[in-house]
Amino acid sequence: VVEEAGEVALAGATGRSKDMTEEMGDLLYHAFVLMAANEITLEDVWSVLQGRRSG
Repeated sequence: VVEEAGEVALAGATGRSKDMTEEMGDLLYHAFVLMAANEITLEDVWSVLQGRRSG
C-alpha cells in the first residue's frame, strides 16, 4: 500500500492523469485487500469519514 501510495503521489505530481488513474486503481485494490484481511468493511470506513465531516 505504501509503494502504491507513493506511485499515486508521483503520478499526481507529474500531471499524468492516465498514469494516476492506473496507479489509483492499484492503490485501491491493495487497500481493499488489506481491509478484507483485517475484516474492515467499506461501511466502517464511510462511518469514520462521516464522523470527521460532522465533527
